[in-house]
Amino acid sequence: MWLKQTFGTEILCKLFAVERAHRVLTRPGPLVRPPRPVLIKILHYKDRCAILRKAREKPDLEINGAKVSVFPDYSVEVQKKRASFMDVKKRLRQLQIPYSMTYPAKLRIVAFGTTTFLDLPKDALRWLDIMKKECVQQFQTDLKGTVHYKCINFLKGGL
Repeated sequence: MWLKQTFGTEILCKLFAVERAHRVLTRPGPLVRPPRPVLIKILHYKDRCAILRKAREKPDLEINGAKVSVFPDYSVEVQKKRASFMDVKKRLRQLQIPYSMTYPAKLRIVAFGTTTFLDLPKDALRWLDIMKKECVQQFQTDLKGTVHYKCINFLKGGL
């Protein structure tokens, strides 16, 4: 199976199994069109996580010369909720603040010695504004004139 070949047997369980796999139905269209997605249900959750993690580490996956992308399968509703955080995630990347998305659609930010979970993009934007104000205030009150590392990106104008 190409999953074992691509991701290696060392990260997968000895009893690795695919519960089912099938192509997604599409409407008839032109003769030349992109390949259809394939849904694969992995039997063990641990294997699913290992494959998704490895796929993030190896973005240029190819099978028989064809580019392959691996994504978790979420409902349309969950995809829309996750997409609503795009602007916030872009700003966090610019500021080099680590974050992740937890299921179904919560933004997890690990910064300044704390972990914060936010349900809505507006709450995340509010969090960014508060952190920026705190960093500016800290810079103005610091008698030594040194800027703490955590505030450097905010003060550079990253927001």
